[in-house]
Amino acid sequence: MMRHTVKAPEAGRRPWFGERAVLRTSDRVSGWLAGLTGVGILAMMVLTVADVVRREVIGRGIPGSLEYAEVGLVCVAFGGMALAEVDRAHVRTDLVTSRLPRRIAFSLRLVGSVAMLVTLAWMTWLTAQGALDSIRENEQRIGLAAVPIWPARVAIAVGLAALTLTVLAKLVRSLRGDPADGEPPAHESAV
Repeated sequence: MMRHTVKAPEAGRRPWFGERAVLRTSDRVSGWLAGLTGVGILAMMVLTVADVVRREVIGRGIPGSLEYAEVGLVCVAFGGMALAEVDRAHVRTDLVTSRLPRRIAFSLRLVGSVAMLVTLAWMTWLTAQGALDSIRENEQRIGLAAVPIWPARVAIAVGLAALTLTVLAKLVRSLRGDPADGEPPAHESAV
C-alpha cells in the first residue's frame, strides 16, 4: 500500500495557500474511508452468514437482508475509491504516453488529471444534491423490508468527494514535481 507524506516545500519555493492542508486532508480522508469500508465489508459478511444460518435452521432468512446488503455494497464500493487512487490500484493504460517524450507525456497526464478533477467535482455536486433529496424524502427500497436508500446515496457523494480530493492532491504533487504522481515508476508496466 502506497502512502504519501506531506513534504516540506523545496528550498526557494513557497507553498501556495492551502497546499499542505489539501495533501494532509486527502491522505486522512482516504484512510478513514478505507477503515469504514472494512467495517462495512465485515458487517455485510456477518449479515450474510446470519441470513444463511437462519435460513438453514428456521427455514426463512432475515427479512430485508438482501436489500441491506445491496445498500452496504454501494457504500463499500464508493468508500474505497479514494484509497484505490492513492495506491494506484485503478486500471491505467499508458500505451500512448509511454512512447512520448517525457514533457509531452507529463503535459497529457496533466490535462487528463484536470479533466478528471472537473468531471469528479461535477459528479460530486450532482450526487450530493441527490443525497440531500433522498434524506429529505426518506427514500426507501421496498422489498421484504423497507430499507432506507439514503445511506447509499450519501456514500456515493462522500466517496466521490474523497476521490475528487485525492485527484486534486495527486495533481498538486505532480505539479510540485513528485515523480510518484506525475508518471508511473520505471518498473511498472502498462495495464
